[in-house]
Amino acid sequence: MSTTMNSIKRFTVFLILFHLHKVVQQTAPLYGTCDIDKDCKKNSFCYGNNPTTAGKCKCLEGFTLITLHGNVQCIKGVKLGEACQDDIECTLEAGIEAICDKSKKCSCNDKSHAKNGTCYRTSNFGESCITDHNCLLSPGNYGVCVNNRCACRINQMLSKDKSRCLYQKKLGENCDFDEECSSVLNAQCLKTCQCVTEFIPSTDNTLCLAIARQFFDPCQTDKECSVHLKNSICKNGQCICSQTLHIEGKSCVETKMVPTLPIPTSVAADATIYINLLFTSIVVTLLPKL
Repeated sequence: MSTTMNSIKRFTVFLILFHLHKVVQQTAPLYGTCDIDKDCKKNSFCYGNNPTTAGKCKCLEGFTLITLHGNVQCIKGVKLGEACQDDIECTLEAGIEAICDKSKKCSCNDKSHAKNGTCYRTSNFGESCITDHNCLLSPGNYGVCVNNRCACRINQMLSKDKSRCLYQKKLGENCDFDEECSSVLNAQCLKTCQCVTEFIPSTDNTLCLAIARQFFDPCQTDKECSVHLKNSICKNGQCICSQTLHIEGKSCVETKMVPTLPIPTSVAADATIYINLLFTSIVVTLLPKL
């Protein structure tokens, strides 16, 4: 909590200093008394003076009135990369984290980074922040500041090395990292999000389904079955053969019926005579008993 409060205080000071030189013409800060411009310090002039009344010293346009080293001065803000003499020159233009470095140029201190001409304290994922600009996870890769903590957006996820926030991709979409495809189980990045070996995409392209390796393995579509089990289909959640086929090894093969051969006419006639004789014999055997 104390770290967050200190960050807020630092940011408040930054806002005051950063905007002070921009509103100076509106608030018209004045100092001392003067009769002529030479009575005022460098980069200021005598304002409101007349033959009967003394005026007040006022900074020239573009300069800010501050107290530096115990003295009132009019200082002009210096942009990052430009020549400077004191930290305050850089702070006025680039924020509280800006310094006048050893080479006498404005730059960001070693705990901050530049963004759009301003220095921001650098915060890693999960660390305290004031603005999204604090959340520099790696060069060029920013997170967002949520409840004063650096995080990823709702539709993003943190990379394994915590160096960037990645958008979650669907199967078939372009990608650069496996993590982008992780919203689909058993997917990987091969320039686009694709299913890993032995998995295939579902019909609606939202799932990676395991390829069946033997009959009666679970399935959702015929594709899962037919890769390794030739001519098989998915029925009632299992890989099986259709009614006209049967299992033979790892394939479904056609079921062939033994053909019924026609009985020759001569054989049929002999059979009829035989049946008639058999019937007559049975009758003759049974008559005496009746």
